[in-house]
Amino acid sequence: MPRLLAVALALCGLVALAPPAARGAGVETAKPWIGIAVENGARGVRVRKVMTRTPAEKAGLKAADEVLALDGAAVKSDAELIEKVQEKGVGQKVALRIWRGDRELTVVLALEARPDQMKLVRDQLVGKAAPDFALADAVGPHPAKLASLAGKVVVLEFWATWCGPCRASLPRLSEWQTKYGARGLRVVGISSEPRDVVLKFLEGQKVAHTIAVEDGGGERVASSYFVPAIPMLVLIDPKGVVRQVEVGAGSKLDAIEQAFVPLLDGR
Repeated sequence: MPRLLAVALALCGLVALAPPAARGAGVETAKPWIGIAVENGARGVRVRKVMTRTPAEKAGLKAADEVLALDGAAVKSDAELIEKVQEKGVGQKVALRIWRGDRELTVVLALEARPDQMKLVRDQLVGKAAPDFALADAVGPHPAKLASLAGKVVVLEFWATWCGPCRASLPRLSEWQTKYGARGLRVVGISSEPRDVVLKFLEGQKVAHTIAVEDGGGERVASSYFVPAIPMLVLIDPKGVVRQVEVGAGSKLDAIEQAFVPLLDGR
């Protein structure tokens, strides 16, 4: 998993799906969280996004704030901030010293228990304008650019060549594009893998939908969509609003198809 995405998920209370053997057998203690996506900044840890209905939003944290210290202990990297948050308890109040604009100030917030992964993702996306994306490195019948897909029903799939359920879903996604494309459906698969890896995998495959690669193996689009695991499917209506999010294959694909067909009919 790319580093920035892993950091954002850690502070959001999200983790990538792990093999069964890697998961603890006991009851997991509730973990505290702030509700921000971060990256290393010029002075401290820069807030890239504040998520809705979170301790950060309630306390008034803003995008572009830089966290300098937590309870008086300096934080110079995203990893240090994560570690210090995880040392605290749910319900505990912490003081963040931040840099905003041209001055320092202190923000006090109460840490809350991280929510369920999918609840968090859906809270950030469903009913809201889809995060913008424009990926030039794409192959397929239509561009991997949200602005160019305006007025269409869009299904995004975040996937990888090494992901078994993703590979199993590939024919179904292409079938959708072939069957529903004339009615306004646009299917776009997005991978953060190197371009040559994706192109090699696609050799000999009958793929009817668009496949895009984030430049340089970046993770900005996946991070902006809060992807906790793959395959993740996002349904966007003709007005650019996210209607549904599902993680997984099989019945999850059925659920997405049942949701997008009425949109194609203008319902």
